[in-house]
Amino acid sequence: MYVLEQSLNNLKIKKLKSGLEYKIGKSLDDVASLVEQRPIWYKNWAKQRFSEGNYCYSVFVDGKIVSCIWTSFDSAFLPNVDYNLILPENTASVLDGWTSPKHRKLGYYSAAMNFCLSDLKRKTNYQSVYFFIRPENIISLSIHKNLKVVLYLRLFKILNLKFRKKVEMDCYIESIMRLKTK
Repeated sequence: MYVLEQSLNNLKIKKLKSGLEYKIGKSLDDVASLVEQRPIWYKNWAKQRFSEGNYCYSVFVDGKIVSCIWTSFDSAFLPNVDYNLILPENTASVLDGWTSPKHRKLGYYSAAMNFCLSDLKRKTNYQSVYFFIRPENIISLSIHKNLKVVLYLRLFKILNLKFRKKVEMDCYIESIMRLKTK
């Protein structure tokens, strides 16, 4: 999994695409139209995300969510490596972007992303955002190709490292991140 960074300090806020409805989901009721479009497990997954303080930035067309992106603060759970990554101070994470198949290639994902980043820049003290993208997600990687790669997490599976404590994993990740920025 690639971890890419977007600075909010240098971000130019774009005008939101007109004719769309934008909402920040903070409960299951807020994303009901999304849950009905996703696999059966998604409802419990979304409930867990909300219980951890995550938000779902959504774009609606005709009263239904057609694209969304989730944010988390303080930490981000990474199911591919079964790890909860503690985020650096003043950094939020953006993950699990989704667009309805029949609404793809119409700019809705970009609209959801713009809405999310603009909101984070205006209403919070966060200075940067981490994006978590699977290597096989070529479309998402191409959209975010200009962002700095902070970390590549498949490294842990390749090396098959075993950590006895979460603190050891955090220290290892921190040391890798320092190497990447030098």
